[in-house]
Amino acid sequence: MMENLRTAANNPVIKIIFAIIILSFILTGVGGYLVSGSNYAAKVNDTEISSQQLERAFQEERNRQQAQLGDMFSQLVSTEQGVKQIRTQALNQLIDTILLEQYAMKLGITVSDNQIINAIREEPGFAVDGQFSQQAYDSFLARNSITGESYANYLRKQMIQEQLVKPFVRDSFVLDNEITNAAAILLQSRTIRQATLTLSDAQAKQSTTDEELQAYYAKNKNNFIAPQAIKISFVELDAANIQDNTGVNEQQIQDYYDKNTPRFTAPGKGEYSQITVATQDDANAILDALKSGAEFSALAKEKSTDKLTARNGGVIGWMEDAALVPEIKSANLKTAGQVSEIVKLDNGYAIFRLDVYEPETLKPLAEVKDEVTALVKGEAASKAFFDLQQKASEAAANDNESLVGVEQATGVKAVQTDWFALSKLPDAVNYPELLKALSDNLLFDEKGSSGANSDIITVSGDRAFVIRVDAYRPEAVEPFEKVKGEIEALVKRSKAEAALNAQADTLIAALKEGKGDAALAAAGVKFGEAQTIQRLNPTDPVINAAFTQAHPVDGKPTYSRTIDAQGNIVLVQLDKVIAGNATDQEKTELRGVLRQQMASTELESLLINLRLNADIDVKNMD
Repeated sequence: MMENLRTAANNPVIKIIFAIIILSFILTGVGGYLVSGSNYAAKVNDTEISSQQLERAFQEERNRQQAQLGDMFSQLVSTEQGVKQIRTQALNQLIDTILLEQYAMKLGITVSDNQIINAIREEPGFAVDGQFSQQAYDSFLARNSITGESYANYLRKQMIQEQLVKPFVRDSFVLDNEITNAAAILLQSRTIRQATLTLSDAQAKQSTTDEELQAYYAKNKNNFIAPQAIKISFVELDAANIQDNTGVNEQQIQDYYDKNTPRFTAPGKGEYSQITVATQDDANAILDALKSGAEFSALAKEKSTDKLTARNGGVIGWMEDAALVPEIKSANLKTAGQVSEIVKLDNGYAIFRLDVYEPETLKPLAEVKDEVTALVKGEAASKAFFDLQQKASEAAANDNESLVGVEQATGVKAVQTDWFALSKLPDAVNYPELLKALSDNLLFDEKGSSGANSDIITVSGDRAFVIRVDAYRPEAVEPFEKVKGEIEALVKRSKAEAALNAQADTLIAALKEGKGDAALAAAGVKFGEAQTIQRLNPTDPVINAAFTQAHPVDGKPTYSRTIDAQGNIVLVQLDKVIAGNATDQEKTELRGVLRQQMASTELESLLINLRLNADIDVKNMD
């Protein structure tokens, strides 16, 4: 039932989807801050949004909408206006994020370095066997090509915004009767029966004449246009083939290792502990106790105000020298067991200890030989691949009337495709870079092939092509005989839909007049077994029809009709409406959803007000 509540809460009736989307983009739209640049796309008061930030935000929004819209996404991005709409949404999210950040700063909302450290240490993605792993954290930074400082800045901005948003959710007040009324609607169930008028059966009964088909073809010729098509030849260079055939010797491996020792050097790192307190006097007392021989871990467990590290005797964990937070770095701890003086924090005082220290260490060649070998081999293969591309490029230009010269220079045979439209490239050449080269009309136009080779076209970083257009076929109306079968199916479907609509109208009228049994029997149609439905899938046409038709009166059912995904007409008999009744747990969950909706509405109002009072300069994005 709880899952039913979550699903029902997505119904547009109470616009919860809209509210959740508003809140989610505010909390997650800060990814662009990890990129910076001076060529700004917009300026919010004194804060610039660089073109690089906007481009990254655009790609993230594009990916989000693609996952959300599925097949409909291709329709959205097929037009310039659709792409511009996504870019505008991405920019608006960045602007709103900056406005909230500036507002939070005005209110004095801050996040300390210790809070950042704790957030990183508590992140489940950085844990191994339930404990923070420096290696997992470093791997995350490397995968995303960001520094520890950049990630800390990102977390700080996110945590500041979360502090700003929390009061909206906390202070939103929902009355008990609002919960009851919402549950009655969202968890409402209805008892229905269905009768289906099948399109395929009706279509099978239809017949057509040649005159009808010819008339349909004449009237709808624009629906049977074959797009322009081309045949191309191409030579493909694959870096993987070169990599497989590239060998390296021991001297090359040793030379690479000697020249790149920083790459194989494990950075210095230490394990640190801390004791944090609220006042200078408390810190002085603890430092005196430590100097008198008191045990650091025991004092941390007893006195430290940071409960997370206190449970572990004050242990913070391992940190590399380059990633030390400013407070620990300022303590200038050099040897294992060394205790710092008192360090002032944003929200108190701290004493740090360096528990263990592992200095910077060069890994021996024997330990990293496989890695070095792969790197040397990769560099050699990359150079060979680049040289091969240069040969292909020169050959394509010198012998511009065929790909024979490219074949001879590279030792790779050319391949010819069959006819294809630009909207559907063959798998072998289905790359955006090749589509762009063909779409630019440098290799062909409406008059036909240019007869020229392309320059070298690199795709995916490890493949390169030289292509030429061998033949061109302009856009044209398909001949009648070729599309006759398709037209016959369309005409029969149209007749079947008209017949089903007339039959459905007759049956609905008879049902409403109380003469339904005779009408259904005459049509060979009957209602199925009763079923109880909820708003689990509001996009289902039958559920949507059942939940929008009038309630039964005096025990008499009501009727409606809809069309399902297969084009069948479904008659819906509504027998009973049962108001939803939430359990205590469901009421708690629903209260949270409604509070979030109210909070989102308040937050939206805040953003509108911030925009009205901000100086926002947006450059032309056309």
